[in-house]
Amino acid sequence: MAAEYGLHVSRLVTERTDRMLVDSVVTLARRLGLRSVAEGIETAEQLEILRQFGCELGQGYLFAKPMSATEWLQWMERPSQSQVPSASVDKAAQG
Repeated sequence: MAAEYGLHVSRLVTERTDRMLVDSVVTLARRLGLRSVAEGIETAEQLEILRQFGCELGQGYLFAKPMSATEWLQWMERPSQSQVPSASVDKAAQG
């Protein structure tokens, strides 16, 4: 498995500089053989931008609020949780 690098994307939608920085980091990580993990995804719009940049993994309130390992296992067993919001980025475990 490739190493991973985390990104926080809170101002991705509103700040051009932040979009450029995140796009550059995702591109650099991919060229280095790393997988980027976007942290703090709260909106479908942020998720769509990250997909366009090629970011493969993400976590944040858009998927679920932080929870214990036990709560996460129960949450994952529910059929409705097997689907990620429409503009899919793989879910990274909340922790």
